[in-house]
Amino acid sequence: MAKFVSVVHAHDGVFDLDWLERILTPANALALQAWPSDVDLSIPIQDWGPQLARRMRVSHLSFADFGLSGGSGGGHMVTLLPQLPHLRSLNVEELDAEFVDDVFDFVCCSKLTRLTLGSYSVPVVITTERALALTMWLKREPVHLLELNHCSFEEGAHLPTIHRLLDAVCRSPMESLVLTNMTFDSELSTWQPIPIASRRVTFESTPLSDTQAALLFRGLCKGATTHLHVNDMKLTLPGMASLSVAIADSPLQVVTVELTTMDGEGWGCVAKAIARSKHLRELYLLRTGLLDCDVADIANALVNASSVRVVHVVGNAIRFAGAVALVQCLGRRRHALDELKMEGLAVSEDEAAVLQSMADGFPMLKRCVVTTNVAMHVAMQSF
Repeated sequence: MAKFVSVVHAHDGVFDLDWLERILTPANALALQAWPSDVDLSIPIQDWGPQLARRMRVSHLSFADFGLSGGSGGGHMVTLLPQLPHLRSLNVEELDAEFVDDVFDFVCCSKLTRLTLGSYSVPVVITTERALALTMWLKREPVHLLELNHCSFEEGAHLPTIHRLLDAVCRSPMESLVLTNMTFDSELSTWQPIPIASRRVTFESTPLSDTQAALLFRGLCKGATTHLHVNDMKLTLPGMASLSVAIADSPLQVVTVELTTMDGEGWGCVAKAIARSKHLRELYLLRTGLLDCDVADIANALVNASSVRVVHVVGNAIRFAGAVALVQCLGRRRHALDELKMEGLAVSEDEAAVLQSMADGFPMLKRCVVTTNVAMHVAMQSF
């Protein structure tokens, strides 16, 4: 089967180079999705790495130690990087601190187009030198993906250099930019936001002040981003107002809000933005704590939001009245809706059947899926 694909992905436990060599054709690149420990190999890891570089055309390398793998905490992997001329994608997490500078030095001079860098324990600190290395790489290479996970900026770092990095991140026309659990401090206070060129942007688990949210979301307004995913964020009303401006005034076509909490009037801001947007096509509201009153605001906004074609409301504590409002408003639109998905509603099985029958009776609703969360329905009967 390898002859029909260009890249073969090897996952955890697949480290036998002789076996891989029999499987791969000369045209195949190898994407190594895990890094071995000594117990996974029949030869010492310091010998296995050079053989890998010599015998395979490695295009992707993933290292995630978590104290369980990687032998020397990443030392052997870091030493190997310059020996992989075909490497275009690198995922490095939980690397021992003593090797982090070596990774930044490699990235600076590499031909990587995809980089995931970060930690799940101790944050990766972006110093002045590390910021300069990332900036040089972003300005030189056609980057497709940049994902920074649990990173912060060094206190006292050279602010103009940090700002140049932020500018380079925003200006790079990459496919996807993911910022997870980032810590911003004074770096944003004197930074002037510029349009974000990345097609897809994800903000996840990143604490933002009202001012920081305004700066980052403002970058979406005149940028090229068409897909926005806001995941596990806590936004105040001013923060939601900034997000709403981005939804209304940017070219965003797909907006996903997941596991994100906000002040009571926040959804009202979002509803007004949905009604104003001329580009929004798909809206996903996933496990966001929506209540019936919030759904009513959004449902009314969707009546005249002619560009919206897909709406998913999943895992929210929406009762029968809120669900009815959503179905009726969307069913009576002048413009067809391709798909409405309401899953995990706090309704009974009988009420779910009524909702499904109601939706099926609206010709402008092309497809509707209704499911119930019986446990949530029972729990909410006491309120």
